[in-house]
Amino acid sequence: MAIDTYQFKILNRKKMLLYFAVYAGFGFLFLYVANGIYENRFFSVLIFIAVIGPFFIINYIRKLFILEGSLKITSNGFFFELNKTNEVKEFDLPFKNIASYKIFFPSSEFCDIEFILNDNSKIDFSFIDFEKEDNLTSSSEIISSLNKSIKDYNNASEAKRIVFKSSFIASKKGLIALNAMVVLLLIAISLHIITKQYQTIPFSLICGFLLLMRSSSQRKVDLTYYKEHIADGQS
Repeated sequence: MAIDTYQFKILNRKKMLLYFAVYAGFGFLFLYVANGIYENRFFSVLIFIAVIGPFFIINYIRKLFILEGSLKITSNGFFFELNKTNEVKEFDLPFKNIASYKIFFPSSEFCDIEFILNDNSKIDFSFIDFEKEDNLTSSSEIISSLNKSIKDYNNASEAKRIVFKSSFIASKKGLIALNAMVVLLLIAISLHIITKQYQTIPFSLICGFLLLMRSSSQRKVDLTYYKEHIADGQS
């Protein structure tokens, strides 16, 4: 039985996003207290700088959330090993246990694959490309190999097929969410104009606009990838 082995690095994206969410949440809470209760502008500026500071050194911070691992692909399924501190975490994913999967591209530097198992539990991996090493396989090659293995399994299996699904942002629900973001931004801008606050632009409006642009770009990439593979018979 042939076994293909790949070495990779992944980003624990969910843990990193949770870290930033908690950090930013407490930071803006302290900012509100300093600005609203104590009315100390200098202290407010210092807290604001401390809150947004980590976002300017994100390339260094995300290294704290990177794990090395390996993937073995056999005719029966996938076997992942992730090397954590003093621990090796294993994921055995036989084809027969996988109901469906999704592939999406949150950034040009990494891509995600999410497996939905028969019991509706989910396992996802974010393969990265921003740390180049000779022994590492590129994220595009790993995704291509995973896709091909699933397609071969589907072609050979008569009883069960693994379904390829679009990411949330590329789905109809994702489109509704994007349209809702546009409406909310327009309402916020209208209120800003009505209250005649022309001199300043709220930080929340800037963040909302940037998030909308980023989400729209990701939808275009994810949807293009999904349509290409559906047309290629990956379903």
